[in-house]
Amino acid sequence: MRSAKTHLILLFLTALLSIQVSGQEHLVSNQECDFDCQLILAKRMLSNDADSSYMYALEARKRALNPFDPFKFVFATSMIAKVHRYTGSTLESISAVEEAQKLVNEKADEIPEQDLVEVNQMLRAVMAFNQVGRAQEVYSSVSFSDGERIAADQEAEFKAIINGIDGFRYPGFRGHIYLAEAIRHKVLFNSDSTLKYSSLAADEFRLANDTSELANTYILSSLAFHQKDEYLKMLLMLETAKEIVMELDEQGQMGVIASLTGKAYGELSGSESALEMLQSSDSLLQNLKDLTSQKIVLKNLANLSEDLGLYEQALDYFRRLSELNLAEQTINANVEIEEIQAKYDVAETNRQLLESERETQMAVGVLLILLVLLLAGVVIFLVYRNKQRTKTLAQERQMSELMRQQELVAVNAMLEGQETERKRIGQDLHDNIGSLLATARMQVSAAKDGQNEQIDNVSEILDEAASEVRKISHNLVSGTLSKFGLIPAIKELAERIDTTTDLEVSFTSIGMDGRLSAMQEVNLYRIAQELISNAIKHSFASKLKIKVQKQSKEILLQVKDDGIGLSNETNANLSGVGLKNIQGRVNALSGSFNMVSEPGKGTQSNIRIPITENIPVHAEN
Repeated sequence: MRSAKTHLILLFLTALLSIQVSGQEHLVSNQECDFDCQLILAKRMLSNDADSSYMYALEARKRALNPFDPFKFVFATSMIAKVHRYTGSTLESISAVEEAQKLVNEKADEIPEQDLVEVNQMLRAVMAFNQVGRAQEVYSSVSFSDGERIAADQEAEFKAIINGIDGFRYPGFRGHIYLAEAIRHKVLFNSDSTLKYSSLAADEFRLANDTSELANTYILSSLAFHQKDEYLKMLLMLETAKEIVMELDEQGQMGVIASLTGKAYGELSGSESALEMLQSSDSLLQNLKDLTSQKIVLKNLANLSEDLGLYEQALDYFRRLSELNLAEQTINANVEIEEIQAKYDVAETNRQLLESERETQMAVGVLLILLVLLLAGVVIFLVYRNKQRTKTLAQERQMSELMRQQELVAVNAMLEGQETERKRIGQDLHDNIGSLLATARMQVSAAKDGQNEQIDNVSEILDEAASEVRKISHNLVSGTLSKFGLIPAIKELAERIDTTTDLEVSFTSIGMDGRLSAMQEVNLYRIAQELISNAIKHSFASKLKIKVQKQSKEILLQVKDDGIGLSNETNANLSGVGLKNIQGRVNALSGSFNMVSEPGKGTQSNIRIPITENIPVHAEN
């Protein structure tokens, strides 16, 4: 039992549970040889240099990621997992597959649906391989029962995988599923099931032209026959495997075959035949670097020689066995020394790096302090300059505001002077000239006898002169404006223009209820007069619309006609004396003046002044 267990371990270390490169001939083309070559090198280096094998497997996975090929990625992951199992790190092998599954999940949208199903099944199978490897590891290093328990726990999983095995397109992968199931049954001592699944695996490896794994199926079958005490069949399997391995020059497999062949002869033919076979295996193994197989063969040779009374020969085998043990111990000691030296070198390097880092940090600290001081100086300078600039801007704004206020005071004084003069002239015209004209008319009326035509003409002229004086007086000073406010005054003006001219005038007020300041009312009234006068003189319009509206924060005065419009720009250049007067009054009210006009489409003037008094919202038409 112990010997069978030992040979099973050897088999597991050389041949188990991975996707082999020959099974990928249907996956890649000649142009993608880089990936193939990396995976082939990983496989060939495994038995001699596990570290190099691992690096090649990593490089293969890197190539599978850019551009991403899910099947190549699974094959590379399987090889990485195999290296971990070979070096006894089954848990790391499981972790590698879990990480691969996570990446496939992240890239699921990039994989066709059918391929995604197969890739996930392949990763599931590789994970199952790892669990069998874990069972084998526990079986060989902890206890038979624990290994058997882990293998038994995988029964349902392998049953599900094998039921769906037709979904895997690559025969090499199907072969490894069967091979893993055969080894699981080997751990459980189910010899017949081991032989069944070994045979199925062999069929798939033949399809994949994977002779290396085909040899492993024969070796596994020989162990199953050993369990059944069928040593002739065991030798037949080993001989078949030997023919394949000799062509491949696989040294690790040759050592396993030689050791198992000696074991079979020992059980089958008696001591002398076994001794000859073991001596043949010993000769073969001396050219190999498989110390484990050599020690097994030498131990069997020593024991058999002692049993046959060949004590000198037995002593020689024991001596060689001792030398191998010593050599192995020396190798292990050298490895430990190298590991300790490596740890020391790492520690020394880390110390030097730490010291260098500390010095660098000190230098960086000093530099940072200097930078902070420099930045602080720059900030202080910028703050000071900003304060000075702000102070200067404030002074300039103050001066600008003062000048504007002075200009407004001057404008207001001028406008008030003009308005006062208007009132005086209007009053003089009304009181003096109007009275004189009225007196003259009365004298003329008293003198005429009803038949003098010239006196009648003079009377008419005096009536017309009196009417014009009243108009001029009314235009100079509106009694309605001073008594009732802006809206009634503009309304009266509009009605008078509508009655005395051919122009159809309409007036609308919105939200205007109550009075504005005297200055606002007078200026808005004069502006309306000027705009109406311009329309009458220059627009050739048939309709004129006047609107005064209280908006959220301003008063809008709008005068719009349907005349010929202006021939210059849309916003007319305010060059006329009347328009300059309008602009001056608008500035005095801190408002804005905008004129929109197009040839043939009339003119619209918009005056906006800010609200300085509360005016209740009320519509009046």
